[in-house]
Amino acid sequence: MERVNMIDYINDLDEKTRSLLKKELNKHLSRLSGCQIKEGVYQLLSSLKANSSCLRELDLRYNDLGNIGQEILDEYLCSLRIPTGGVCGPQPGLYKYAVTLTFDPQTANEYLYLNENNTVATRRKEKQQLPDNDERFDMCNQVLCRPPLSERCFFEVDVIGPDIHVGVACEGMERKGASDRVRLGRNEMSWSLCCSDNVCVAQHNQKAVSIPTESIRKLAVFLDREAGSLCFYSLSPQIKLLYMFDADFPEDQDLLAVFRIQEPGCSVNLRL
Repeated sequence: MERVNMIDYINDLDEKTRSLLKKELNKHLSRLSGCQIKEGVYQLLSSLKANSSCLRELDLRYNDLGNIGQEILDEYLCSLRIPTGGVCGPQPGLYKYAVTLTFDPQTANEYLYLNENNTVATRRKEKQQLPDNDERFDMCNQVLCRPPLSERCFFEVDVIGPDIHVGVACEGMERKGASDRVRLGRNEMSWSLCCSDNVCVAQHNQKAVSIPTESIRKLAVFLDREAGSLCFYSLSPQIKLLYMFDADFPEDQDLLAVFRIQEPGCSVNLRL
């Protein structure tokens, strides 16, 4: 069962939750950090009771369970990972991890035009003449951001137009050519969410998951490197978790925000 679908059922407060959670709750460890579980904690508890689960460690960081919910679950689990004040979603608790990013002009493909402050990237039909270097994407319409992402960080972007890829990549991802080794989300070194009309596609290492949704205009990304989680949220018309990657990020490389803009006239605005 996909993680996002499972969270939706937890919060639905209906009988389907118990049966749909059986497989997940039979694991010794379950990661549900950053998944917007609130009142659904009581259905989660009910599933633990009904299924005699062997689950003993549950990662619920950045979920607004409340004190009572935390105490109830703690009775049934050996380990609950819920830091004080940890809530889920783009709420005040996550904004303290907000980072200011700018596009790195040394990496921008020649069809991507940056504004003066390097906070807006626009795809155009005309190719600009830029000096070649080892860092620049020469054939993929992609651009990296600086500085490298911290262990725990949060950022927001405006996406204008379809077929825009928002993601995170290891700094060592290849830059030259148009193979899957270079394309965001198509290799083991990158994770992405592609936003198009009425659907988003989460991609990693040539695996893709389609997520039906309304057109996305504002997007938030939360990275918790230690927990191995990368969350994507829609911010309009309401806050909604779109997808969460459970990843093993390499320890020997920096992680960078990366964008791919396919269609001429489309753009990405880094929100400060």
